[in-house]
Amino acid sequence: MTLEQQFIEALDRISSICTPEQIQDADTIISIKTPSLWNQVPNNHVWRKKEHHGKKTEQEGRGILASMGVDTEKNCGARLALFCAKHHDHGRVIEVKYGNKIFPQGFEQGATHGGHTMTLLYFWGALKPFRPDVIDIIHRAIATHSDKISPEMPPEPSPIDQAATLFAWFTRDIDKLTFYHHEVPACIFSNQERIGQSKIIHEGYNENYSSRDNFISPEILKSYLTRMTDGGKTHVERADMRNNCDYMLQVASQICDVKYNTILQEIIKTNAIQLILGYLSHIQTWGIYKDILSATRQYLISRGVAGENFGEKPNDYYNHYKHSFNCPICKELGV
Repeated sequence: MTLEQQFIEALDRISSICTPEQIQDADTIISIKTPSLWNQVPNNHVWRKKEHHGKKTEQEGRGILASMGVDTEKNCGARLALFCAKHHDHGRVIEVKYGNKIFPQGFEQGATHGGHTMTLLYFWGALKPFRPDVIDIIHRAIATHSDKISPEMPPEPSPIDQAATLFAWFTRDIDKLTFYHHEVPACIFSNQERIGQSKIIHEGYNENYSSRDNFISPEILKSYLTRMTDGGKTHVERADMRNNCDYMLQVASQICDVKYNTILQEIIKTNAIQLILGYLSHIQTWGIYKDILSATRQYLISRGVAGENFGEKPNDYYNHYKHSFNCPICKELGV
């Protein structure tokens, strides 16, 4: 049985322990609270756009579930998965406060933004409509979506443990798909985005980081190539990043954390990985670029989502997106 089939079975099981009305009630509570929450983030902050990231993630999730043959209107488990996707990132606001040396009461310092999101949902009473076992699924799906490592499936999981893990994987994967689909071009072509991202990395990971293009750091390159060959066991550490090329290679490395092949296939369709490869081909030596391309291609072939010609003509992707990103007419047309 594929992972997608296991997930669909879990969605059907969850449909018997929650109702559309409960999800709608919770969604209404959160929708009332979030505008004032996000207004606390300055408009020029790189994470202000995360206010709309959740809705984009919900939209991406709806498309993926439809491709799996799931009716997202009738299947209550699917609606709960989309609820988690929509509301997974509100804790970013708390991280912004921490960056400004403001420490709100009731939030655990050192927790991820996924953990902060769950604290907000508890504070708001948004989870009161649900049974405890459904709350457990929501908690694990949202709280672990920002963890460095995906949660592991227990050896002999209970139905709730299995559902919670599958939901967590889905939330993490859809979050990545949304980022690849909507944010990668800006990470490459927007100076404003680069500067904003640089500030975040300075605060949280490495004060020596620069938003400029440069050769990939040896530690990042080694970690990336190893990660592609060991199936994602090695991690590309953000603390080792020194420049924007390091950051983009770290972004590309996240494909190894995608559990659902259906979502990984959709990520490839966004051309985000091809764009990153095209960007790197303009800056790195041919030898380094060839190693990166070969390792990436072989990993994707091993997952059954790409062929031997993956990554050919990287300049085509790079030049297309560079033109689209900087052309006002293309932006208006959504090219």
